[in-house]
Amino acid sequence: LLFLFTREIIRTALWVFIVIGVLRVSQVHAVGLGEYQSTEQGIEAYQNKQYPEAIQGFGNAQASDPSNLIHSLNLGDAFLRSGAPDQAAPLFQEVMKARDINLAARGAFNLGKTFEAQSNFEEALRAYQKGLDLLAAADEKQKPDSEIRNRIKHALEKADQQKQQQKQNQDSENQKDSKDQNDQKDQNKKDKNDKQVKAPPKQKPKFKPEKLSEDDAKKVLSQLKEQEKKT
Repeated sequence: LLFLFTREIIRTALWVFIVIGVLRVSQVHAVGLGEYQSTEQGIEAYQNKQYPEAIQGFGNAQASDPSNLIHSLNLGDAFLRSGAPDQAAPLFQEVMKARDINLAARGAFNLGKTFEAQSNFEEALRAYQKGLDLLAAADEKQKPDSEIRNRIKHALEKADQQKQQQKQNQDSENQKDSKDQNDQKDQNKKDKNDKQVKAPPKQKPKFKPEKLSEDDAKKVLSQLKEQEKKT
């Protein structure tokens, strides 16, 4: 693998605590009434698994305050839940720039989940590693979180399977190329042999009767007269 997790890193993941679900902006700082109401509408829809409505609510909240990365996190989570990881990824990448280490780490872990949804397990591992690094840098004690540990293990297994499958596919492709080359050589040899077998035989020069000389003609006529006398 291009990216490897050690047992120590996986053990570290036991101490990761990431709140499941979306965040309420009122828990962080005061916001405008419209922004607050849009967020609450998004949360209610999200909890009821009405993800298109959640996207609309969180999108309105983000439009009210684009600098509030909690809105980006919530909107990305709703996109991810709705089956749109391509739209979720750039939002989580933006969240990873947050000054709040826990918020940035959460963006990294959600980005890892996004890559998993895209079956890009090596990138998922990189994102999870980034989240662990952020929390380690914060040097804060965290409650254990089994989801992150399980996701890291799952991504490790899947990344290893992908690498093995890619190697098998490459070996199979190499064998096919080698077989095609050998088949082409055999065909070229066969074509050459066929040309040799089917080549028309060289024609013998046709007999060209020589023109009789005058003396030879007289001789033949003389012999004919002699034969007629005998009969």
